[in-house]
Amino acid sequence: MRKPDPSGLLGICSRLGVSPADAVLVGDSVVDHTTAVAAGVRFVPVSWGFVPMETLQAAGATGFVQDAAGLLPLVGATP
Repeated sequence: MRKPDPSGLLGICSRLGVSPADAVLVGDSVVDHTTAVAAGVRFVPVSWGFVPMETLQAAGATGFVQDAAGLLPLVGATP
């Protein structure tokens, strides 16, 4: 299945043994956001993607990451 159907994302979580509640989807589109919401996965929008931040904000996305280093705390890493 293709996004925004959450079955692919949920399948990845299952194969990795990760609860959707503990997973993070980093994305740059409304489809990414919709997929994450449907799967019960935290969505982290990035400001440098193909879709303007305002479009993602209108879809309900919050907590934008401004650069790749901003992703490190989300995966338990430090610079």
